[in-house]
Parts: sequence; C-alpha cells; structure tokens
Amino acid sequence: MFTVEALSNATGLTIPYIRKCLKSMDSILKPHYKKGEFNRIIFDQSGYVIFLKIKQMKDQGLLMGKIKANLEQQLRDGKTTTIDYATECINTIEPPLNSMSFDLSIVKS
Repeated sequence: MFTVEALSNATGLTIPYIRKCLKSMDSILKPHYKKGEFNRIIFDQSGYVIFLKIKQMKDQGLLMGKIKANLEQQLRDGKTTTIDYATECINTIEPPLNSMSFDLSIVKS
C-alpha cells in the first residue's frame, strides 16, 4: 500500500502533480485507491504501476490530457495490467513500504 507521499518518493512525481492526476483521472485511478485513516489516500500495487506509467509518459513530454487518453486506451485494450516498463522501474526503485512513522511509546502508555 502506498500513500501519496510514498508514491512521490518512489516515482519522483511531486505531491501536487499526483493530486492533480487524482482529480483529472479519477475514473482511471478510483479502483486503485481507498481512503484510510484521517481520509488519507492509499494506493494499491496497481495504482503504483499506473503512476510509473504516468511518470514514463510525463518524462516523454506528454501533457496530462494526452497521458489520460493513453491510459484510457490501454484500459480499453486491456494493457494496463501488463507490467512491461513498470517491472523495470520496480526493480530499480525501492518504494518505502511503510511511509508512516510509528512511535511505540504511545502504545505502551
């Protein structure tokens, strides 16, 4: 599970850009995230892969509208579940698995 902050750290995309993606591509991303504690957005592994693809397209110079159109086309073609480029990135980028710090002394008290 990945928070917005963890996605930002893992992909190099800024937090505002990820939030902009959420607004403009909600129909694509909605199945891949849920709201956690304190309304925090938490993405699953598929959401992470989608953001790796978004990063790749952004690095190629595509704007948000074109990125959205490409992702929608991949959804129609059934290609979003293939992990071609994403597998390379997962092997080279180590996302923080637990991005939330936790103080055990609070639990003990």
